[in-house]
Amino acid sequence: MNKQLDLIYRHTPDEYRSVIDGKKCILILRPGEGTCLVSLTNLTPDELAHKLTDAVKAEARQLGRQAHAEGIGAAPSLDRRCMALVADMNPSGEIGAGYTSIIFEAWSCGWHEANTADAAAESPSVSNQGPPRGNCDGGCS
Repeated sequence: MNKQLDLIYRHTPDEYRSVIDGKKCILILRPGEGTCLVSLTNLTPDELAHKLTDAVKAEARQLGRQAHAEGIGAAPSLDRRCMALVADMNPSGEIGAGYTSIIFEAWSCGWHEANTADAAAESPSVSNQGPPRGNCDGGCS
């Protein structure tokens, strides 16, 4: 659970997080209460699930960009950091369980975004072709 909470905290914007008395807290909008500063350990199961999904996508996308920069091919399974994230988010070890498909999709989006940016920098005509096709048009947000 600590890895999951650390991931949520790391991918929460600086202006929405704080440390109070040694406890990591983030701002959460709660119905009927408004915006609350909540300790990560006090998130409701729904809040935790929502924030964790967003954080996993952000982390995987970042790993995909880094993998592209390091010359790793366009397959998430070739990136040891991506596979470590899969293992961390799927303690059962079951192939395809939990966040695996979300991680692979976001990692691929990050890799392809970096690839498209490189191609656009090398050839001005590539930048006129529009955004990459597939789920990267918003499926990875």
